[in-house]
Amino acid sequence: MISDRGRLSWGLCVATLNRPDMLVRCVEHALAQTRPPAEIAIADASDDWEAHRGRIRETLAAATNGAEVRLVFLGHPEKSSARQRNAALTAMSADVAFVIDDDSLMEPDCAETIMALYDADAEGRVAGIAGVNVAGDDAAARAVAKGTALKDAGGIRRSARMRAAVRRSGLARWVLKEVLLQSRDRIFLRYDEPGTHHGRDTAAALALPGTRYTEFLPGWGMTVRREVALRELFDDGLLAYCPTEDLDASYRWGRHGVCLVAEGARINHVEAAAGRIKRRKVTALSLMNSAYFTRRNSRRPARDAARFYGLATRRVLAETLKDLITGRLSLPQARGAAWALVRSPTVWRQDRADLPDWYAGLQRRILAG
Repeated sequence: MISDRGRLSWGLCVATLNRPDMLVRCVEHALAQTRPPAEIAIADASDDWEAHRGRIRETLAAATNGAEVRLVFLGHPEKSSARQRNAALTAMSADVAFVIDDDSLMEPDCAETIMALYDADAEGRVAGIAGVNVAGDDAAARAVAKGTALKDAGGIRRSARMRAAVRRSGLARWVLKEVLLQSRDRIFLRYDEPGTHHGRDTAAALALPGTRYTEFLPGWGMTVRREVALRELFDDGLLAYCPTEDLDASYRWGRHGVCLVAEGARINHVEAAAGRIKRRKVTALSLMNSAYFTRRNSRRPARDAARFYGLATRRVLAETLKDLITGRLSLPQARGAAWALVRSPTVWRQDRADLPDWYAGLQRRILAG
């Protein structure tokens, strides 16, 4: 829907589970934008989602002073961030969906910065735009002051210092990217044929100021033209916390337009602890999801199966090094990667039509283990 002033409209799209305090803060930050949302769509898989809906209604009434912001609050029967996001996207009507995590807090001018880029793209060649993560010492301190339990406040501070050190060292950047695989484009197996995606050439032709090209958008802070998202929904075969669902979805969005990062669109990704699953399971699911995405989408599965095993072997080494560097002597990430490497051949043996149902069962066993 186009707003009365002829500008594109935007809406907040959030999947949430058992984090009502964090969800309220996320919505408060969205409502405080210098360019306010037209709607807020939330899919909540919590048992007490109706109580959470009541809190969001109160937040909306207090923050908007009577301004019209449509609220869509869905109680979702399945704990699946991918399926929850799809439900919220389908129920929305705004032109652009801000698909962010419930622990992502947008700075006041974030939406205005991003929406100005969509408005400037009259031909609709931009499919999605990401913000930049400004979380660090300040973000952690603010979150702790508000009573939010962080996943690892000390780890966030150490990560900020490490990022600062990496920016000063070309060798460190290479090690992180090529050895430790700390890069989205190193852990995702591209299954589409070359030439089917909008890339750097499209981004260069657009020449939108304050942007840079990216192939993948981060799940904590991505936006997408809703018409594109409806053509390429999140993979509905994923359950629970879905590692790399954002990479798969935004990769497919690249079939319809270019993806960019807006350098001035700041988001504090707090990384609250509640709702997380263990490192071993996250790593196992991340690799198994990669095999699943490739089996489901690749037109050349034999070729891409071989490519997957090369990636998976590198992941086992990378996760082992990361565990040792950070002092996790039980090697949870390495064990998760090794488990996935050993069991992934079962993915390639599945008939494509039966794959989502079969994979749902496998995910349940991983999550229960």
